[in-house]
Amino acid sequence: SPVVSYRSSMLSLCHFRNFVKMPSDQYMIISKLLFSHASEDVPNIAELKTLIKDIFDFRQAKLRTAIDAHFGDKKQLDGTKQLSFKHLTQFEIHTCRPFLPHATDLISRLERVCQQQASSMNESSHSSSNF
Repeated sequence: SPVVSYRSSMLSLCHFRNFVKMPSDQYMIISKLLFSHASEDVPNIAELKTLIKDIFDFRQAKLRTAIDAHFGDKKQLDGTKQLSFKHLTQFEIHTCRPFLPHATDLISRLERVCQQQASSMNESSHSSSNF
């Protein structure tokens, strides 16, 4: 069935870090318009809705995983917090936009506190070794 072959091909794409370029950056908007205004003209609409939702869910999960991996990477603690993704749609970017600035701000604050504590511990251990 088309759904089974679609899901197996999506699972094989899980290991790539780049996103697949969508035929249209507005695929979600176009599908919503078709589903709401021309549903009687679209054959197998229930299956098509499921496929579109699966694509969106898969891409969102991949985006969340990539963001988690980026912020969890210890090599990124040098102050360079740049994320770059190829072939994300504007709709997908907007879904994570409210979260990212807040998350990066919190991580920066935590890093500053850790650095301050480490430097104060170094100073106190240095001053106690002089006695």
